[in-house]
Amino acid sequence: MRFVQISVRLSVVLMATAIFAACSQSATPTNNLTNTSTQTAQPTDFRVWLFDQGQIFWNQPVRDREIKDFTYACLRDMYYWNDKVPTTLVPSTLASPEAVLTACQNKPDDHTSYLVKDGTAFLKVLSTGESTSYGLAVKFAAPGDLRVALVQSGSPAETAGLRRGMQILKVNNGTLRSFEGIGSITPTNFPTLTLDIDSAGSVIKKDLTPTTFNGKTVLKSFVTGVAGKNVGYLLFTSFTASAVDELETVFATFKAQNVTELVLDLRYNGGGSVATSQRLASLLATQLSGTVFVRQAHNARYSVMNSELSIESRPNALALQRLFVIMTGNTASASELIINGLKPHIQVITIGSTSYGKNTGFYPVQHTKSDYVVAIVNTLSQNSLGDGNYSNGFTPTRAEEDDVTSDFGDSKEKCYAAAMTYIAKGAFPVVTAKHSAEITASQKYSLIRDTDVWDKAPMILSFPKNFLLK
Repeated sequence: MRFVQISVRLSVVLMATAIFAACSQSATPTNNLTNTSTQTAQPTDFRVWLFDQGQIFWNQPVRDREIKDFTYACLRDMYYWNDKVPTTLVPSTLASPEAVLTACQNKPDDHTSYLVKDGTAFLKVLSTGESTSYGLAVKFAAPGDLRVALVQSGSPAETAGLRRGMQILKVNNGTLRSFEGIGSITPTNFPTLTLDIDSAGSVIKKDLTPTTFNGKTVLKSFVTGVAGKNVGYLLFTSFTASAVDELETVFATFKAQNVTELVLDLRYNGGGSVATSQRLASLLATQLSGTVFVRQAHNARYSVMNSELSIESRPNALALQRLFVIMTGNTASASELIINGLKPHIQVITIGSTSYGKNTGFYPVQHTKSDYVVAIVNTLSQNSLGDGNYSNGFTPTRAEEDDVTSDFGDSKEKCYAAAMTYIAKGAFPVVTAKHSAEITASQKYSLIRDTDVWDKAPMILSFPKNFLLK
């Protein structure tokens, strides 16, 4: 999907008030903004945000509506495809806010809008990484072969001594069937979790109780020598706002050790903050300072907020000429921005399976009366060449299986090993017919997380710096 290259700069806000007064849809007459009188069955003021001399603030009468009406207002006003939203829909006649979204969603272009009931917890995870969970993700390596795929630092799973690659023999003293076909192992789905683990031929039991903890986003990093080069490895799991300090610390180490090649493992990174994605891009390729990293296009109503973020000069940054990215179908949103934003300027070599395909972003609009977050598409993303056509995901340069039988960064782990071979020999290892079949078979197994936040592939936008949020 392509859209017109954005030329409006963020400094152009002097006429914002007039623009927003003029661009209200002709079929939607507005109410007096100070009027909080009883709402009709179909409220006609759909402006969620208001602009005044460079400041942006809530249209409070709209925000005070019930969640179904508020969801509809967001779709009529802020939604990227707001001109496709039915104008005669009466939200009160539908069963739920989710039904309102379904009735208005612009399919097939939009496959990424959603609503979140527990908005406060959702936003806390995105900003700080704090969640109440087991800190665990699992995945089948083959039928009946369930493995630990990911363990969060500081989590109950880490405390219990779980590590990636461990084989799970039983769940809650039963068979593995309880994990088949589910998308998450949240405390709601599994209030208690007892795992029988194969430990060098012996069976050990691990009892997990969900707790609240702040998970780190950099789960593993190291530097190794390959063919006379210093190669860094970074396992990065989410673009939370709090991840910036972790990234700065690890890249200071990379720079001190003269890293010239990097394997960036984003295989389970479902996205997060666009600003954090910009920071990571700047740490990867600071020689591109001043180069546009991402442009965000809004609908006609909000075109004054069309923006671009550029790569910055950072003291701890590397100046990579190429980047190896490990990805899967769980690689989404802010992770895909790294690929799309850097590929016009440096060589980006991707390894694994096709990424999620989210070239859209949203502002975290929380409806305080209901605690819902309305996460509808507000922007489409493109790189400096105007390319935003990755809604079906990025196809890997080298297809490879997510080898959950081996730890991250292990020399035997197939995605990592493929990258190391390329760095050492200038080509990927030959794929045999047997290995090709294994790659194909592995792609039918999905990651089973302890929270569904990252499966929603969030791409969180910040309001432009010169818009002061009231």
